[in-house]
Amino acid sequence: MHKEMDVTLDSDTAYPSLVLSDNLQQVRLSCLQQDLPDSPERFSLCPCVLGSPCFVAGRHSWEVEVGEKAKWTIGVCEDLVCRKGGVTSAPQNGFWAVSLWYGKEYWALTSPMTALPLRTPLQRVGVSWTTRLARSPSTTRQRGVTPSLSLTLPSVGLSGPTSV
Repeated sequence: MHKEMDVTLDSDTAYPSLVLSDNLQQVRLSCLQQDLPDSPERFSLCPCVLGSPCFVAGRHSWEVEVGEKAKWTIGVCEDLVCRKGGVTSAPQNGFWAVSLWYGKEYWALTSPMTALPLRTPLQRVGVSWTTRLARSPSTTRQRGVTPSLSLTLPSVGLSGPTSV
């Protein structure tokens, strides 16, 4: 079953320099760190925030408006990813994501990273996340799910071969 989702940012997970909007739908990076309680859920060294709900199984999708931002990372992660210390966004660490650097370099955060040679800047990124219950606990990393992520890049041309 496929559902279009409204994702709400989880303030309990937000890195202290991330300022969330009142409706928990937008985030911006601040030069100052907020005085927030440290908790196991909160990212301590990386400017990350998780959204909710947490998906256990099924297909879910949402869109993220990135506008004219020069740097961002969008994706999904396992619920139990490391949030303390340095975080490397890669599938072997429970992250599936794409990123924009310096306003012009798009990357799939795979291992090794994969350049996404887009000719047209993105304004919006569609995310589709599918999880299936695994048949054997030995085939999954956590919580008995097998993840699959696909990203929809709206009507943009690629300037070379790409796979995510």
